[in-house]
Amino acid sequence: MRNHCGDTTWCLQVDEDMYLHSHAIDSLIELARDKESKGVRILNASGLLLDTFLLTKIGSLKLWRSEVLQRVKFKDVSGSDRDFASRASAMGFSNVSCNKVLGYHDSAPSPMIAYFKYMEYISKIHKFSSEKDANRSLLHLKSIYEKNRDFISFCAYNGALNYKISNNTKNYKENFNLWNHIEDALVQKYKLEIKSAKI
Repeated sequence: MRNHCGDTTWCLQVDEDMYLHSHAIDSLIELARDKESKGVRILNASGLLLDTFLLTKIGSLKLWRSEVLQRVKFKDVSGSDRDFASRASAMGFSNVSCNKVLGYHDSAPSPMIAYFKYMEYISKIHKFSSEKDANRSLLHLKSIYEKNRDFISFCAYNGALNYKISNNTKNYKENFNLWNHIEDALVQKYKLEIKSAKI
């Protein structure tokens, strides 16, 4: 990302699982410019997305000040955004945010992505918040599965249950190889659970 914004003022961080409203970018630029006019040195301006799996608002969409991306480098660590923001904050830059929903986020578009996404999700909550918050999120994922009873929800919940091994699955190749070993077992476990639920 930082390699492509050397000649721009702003850089929008958007993933393939995000679907933005037509006004999303304008809203973030307007927010950032308003805060800058009041003397705030902007690190990024962020807005909300509605997660279509969790059915809740999340703060995922970020518009970065390109200047900061050139001055501070991301590190390959868990919670890299937090680490980056902490170091940029020490240089006088600030995050600003709005409560507008600027689009949608599909955090569980496939069983494999759901499994590893929520494995990492719970791991980060445990690391950066608390075990209590991690357990609360686990219960929420369990309730989603119990409501939907579909395979994607099942994979998200089971991935979350295995969050302690997330540090060993850092890239998609490793995830894919691991998924090849566990997919059949998950399918069989899911079929047994659904069968028993119908009895």
